[in-house]
Amino acid sequence: MKEIREGRAQNRSVELTVQQEAPGVSVPGNWLPIPASGQFSLTTGLYAPKDIATDGHWLPPAPTVVP
Repeated sequence: MKEIREGRAQNRSVELTVQQEAPGVSVPGNWLPIPASGQFSLTTGLYAPKDIATDGHWLPPAPTVVP
């Protein structure tokens, strides 16, 4: 498991747990609850983004599904 400090891994990425039930203390970081069924969406907010984000040259990384 990566070392996490204040919700950030050593490589400065932000790790989120997106699932219906609370992960408990075994999964450190940020939990985003989602509905038990149906669709949901993830939205990224950028504050004072650099030009590469606004001109389409940068896209946020896709979520990684972890079994």
